[in-house]
Amino acid sequence: MVQSFHSNAVVSAQPRHGVFSLVDNRLLAHLQWRGGLLLDAGSAGFVKYTNFSMPEKTWSPGREIDGIKVALPRRRAKLQVPLTSSQAAGTTTIAMRLHAPKSTRLKVSINGKQSSGAGKDKIWLRKGWQIVQVPVARGRFKSGENRLRLKFGRGKRPAVQWISIGEDPGDIDRLMPIYKSPDDSPGDDSSGLILPHNSGLAYHLKIPASARLTAKVRDPACEVAVTASVHEGDSVTGVLRGASSHVDLSPLSGRIARVELTARACPLARIDHAALTVPGKAPSDTAVSRRKGKPPKYVVLWVMDTLRADYIKLFNPRAVAEVPNMQRLAQKGAVFLRTYSQGPESQAGHGALFTGLYSIQHGLGWLRRHRLARDLAVLGPVMKDLGFYNVGVTANGYATKKRGIGRGFDVYRNLMRDGYGNRMAGRVPSSVLFDVAIAALEKKTNTPFFLFLGTIDTHKPWIAYEPWISKYDKTPYRGIFKDEVTGGMLKMVPGHRGCVWEPDPRDVQRIRAIYTSDISYQDYYVGKMLDKLDEWGIADETMIIITADHGEELFEHGRCGHGYALREPMVHIPLLIHYPPLIPATVVEEGTEQVDVFPTILDALGQDRPDHIAGQSLIPLAHGVGRGYPRPTFSSLPTDRFAMRLDRWKVRVIRQSKPWMLYDLPSDPLEQNDLAAKRPLEFRFVGDPMAVFLANRRSWSKSRWGVASNMTAQAARELHR
Repeated sequence: MVQSFHSNAVVSAQPRHGVFSLVDNRLLAHLQWRGGLLLDAGSAGFVKYTNFSMPEKTWSPGREIDGIKVALPRRRAKLQVPLTSSQAAGTTTIAMRLHAPKSTRLKVSINGKQSSGAGKDKIWLRKGWQIVQVPVARGRFKSGENRLRLKFGRGKRPAVQWISIGEDPGDIDRLMPIYKSPDDSPGDDSSGLILPHNSGLAYHLKIPASARLTAKVRDPACEVAVTASVHEGDSVTGVLRGASSHVDLSPLSGRIARVELTARACPLARIDHAALTVPGKAPSDTAVSRRKGKPPKYVVLWVMDTLRADYIKLFNPRAVAEVPNMQRLAQKGAVFLRTYSQGPESQAGHGALFTGLYSIQHGLGWLRRHRLARDLAVLGPVMKDLGFYNVGVTANGYATKKRGIGRGFDVYRNLMRDGYGNRMAGRVPSSVLFDVAIAALEKKTNTPFFLFLGTIDTHKPWIAYEPWISKYDKTPYRGIFKDEVTGGMLKMVPGHRGCVWEPDPRDVQRIRAIYTSDISYQDYYVGKMLDKLDEWGIADETMIIITADHGEELFEHGRCGHGYALREPMVHIPLLIHYPPLIPATVVEEGTEQVDVFPTILDALGQDRPDHIAGQSLIPLAHGVGRGYPRPTFSSLPTDRFAMRLDRWKVRVIRQSKPWMLYDLPSDPLEQNDLAAKRPLEFRFVGDPMAVFLANRRSWSKSRWGVASNMTAQAARELHR
């Protein structure tokens, strides 16, 4: 049943803190102009409408004409815009202000049809600045996402300042600057927004439990109407007035809502400190809250190759793999439930872990680049400079010194490259890696050390280990996968990622059981490592991080392998951090990424992160700082495939397929039911942050800009340059 709630703005003395600032996240807002939608082409937020035109880049934003910020369209420029049902039904005009270098023509189509349908679709543009109006036939627009195409005549392209989708632009050109936050003006340090009469901003937000929208309306004669609505039709309405007011959004808790603010009763409404707030005091990001213990004297980074998170009980209660030693660590450690590999293959994963950078930033495996640049800060040399004795032991064939992963290590052994892999047909079990690592550290326990251990039991070939295989597959099996699973047995083609042959269901059951036994086998050696740290008397001084470089598909879509897609089995990886003196026992549901591991290690050691690092320390997050609102996780394949998860929703982009796809992961874990057209609010909830991130991913830094779904004040100022 559809429900509507009205909330009165009542002052409350209960302590509350903000979890999402509408001012800091203004690039995610959609400008509402007198019932219509306004696209500010000069704003960094314009990418919300242009990035949906992949694979073809049809706009060049961030340009300037006569001191005015504009975007330059290509001859055939595409946009995708979200409209409410009332906006779609009421729109009869598209207006735009542009600058044409010479006289030319313009044609506009909407959702594949000519805009007016009456033979009046060709509009002539004169030279210079002008406002043009394009007639729109009733029914051309629809509720939800709409595709626009602008086709210009040949020659130098016009520059577009804004596009208005609605009845009449009126005096929009004169009022445009008031949408900018005063934060953008030199010398003005207030945190507010200015909205014109009958106009405002709309955001697509996850409503936290017990959430309120709070703000200060500066002019007592002004008021700001608030409407929050969800997919099911429920809504909350209210009004912000005066110096301390709020609208209670708790009836919509846990759902994605379109939250619109509209100025009433005065020509211009100035609102300060607009934010989503929740009960309680804000967690303190201070030295006192995070520095109760000494920095670790020893650090262990254990990367389990090809380990997917959903096969481990800590991350999926239905998982069957026994991992008592990981659970032992988790009792006093931090479990990060939603961590993504920055790419579904080894170079992207190791590159992110060892540099704190996204794939497009560190470049390893990106566009045939096969080594880290010499000027990058890499984990090994950084730890060496801090006085650590570095030991690296791995069997991942890509994690080599030549590629830059092994830089700065006193001892670095890649057993796959050193000959063990050849002698053992690619089978380098944890037992061998463990023994080599312990031998290298046995006489260094009085010296601070950093150990990178890269086990590969969960990477093909998979070996059936007892006693676990008998527990995980109790039905008699007489097929070819009795004791192991190799690439040859799976008919994998050299040079191709993944196998394309699907065994029968009984074989699949056996393969999955063998993979699961390999998880428990690695966990057994986690226990051996913990015992050794106890034996050396250094367990309480050792920080342990357990994660993976990427995951693996196990025939969920008729294939096995990794590196070819961005579905959850390939990109959702475990992350467990144990160091009780600095990190509390907690479970973190907000999104985290591989790029966060490097700065977390540095933070634990009391060191500042290098300025260029994209990731952010997870120690504050473990203590509650930055929690309470969804944080995104991102993964990519070079140039053409991208994925972002935000809360339960995930958007995937395949460049060869123009539409962006939306999935509700809890109800559709196999990502088979694309909901982009059916759930427009959720689509924008993930798609808007993803578009802003994609446009700026080469230079994104979480410590500077926050995360794309919840940015800092610095983000909007710097991105809107």
